[in-house]
Amino acid sequence: PQGLREAAERACRLAHYAADRFAAAGFARLASAPFFHEFAIRCDDVPATMTRARAAGFELGPTLTRLGAIPGLTRDEHDHGLLVAVTESRTREEIDRLVAACQGSTP
Repeated sequence: PQGLREAAERACRLAHYAADRFAAAGFARLASAPFFHEFAIRCDDVPATMTRARAAGFELGPTLTRLGAIPGLTRDEHDHGLLVAVTESRTREEIDRLVAACQGSTP
């Protein structure tokens, strides 16, 4: 139905917005493959990034190390990778706050 399609399209648009914002903030996306609403980013300090996100009211993860071996990723990417999922209920302002929190700054 139409409502489900609109929610899915919104989630996809917001996820791509988030990926762009994370990339601009220095968190490289770990795969160049197309994605729908979740993607992996590289973090120098995964636990600290997750802690900063949580302190700002967001949950990230899981870490890629919890997912086991992922074909196409280097060991370094796997060890420093974090999954980001975006739902249709998020806003651009929330995504901006999340990215700022992960950087250790405010938007």
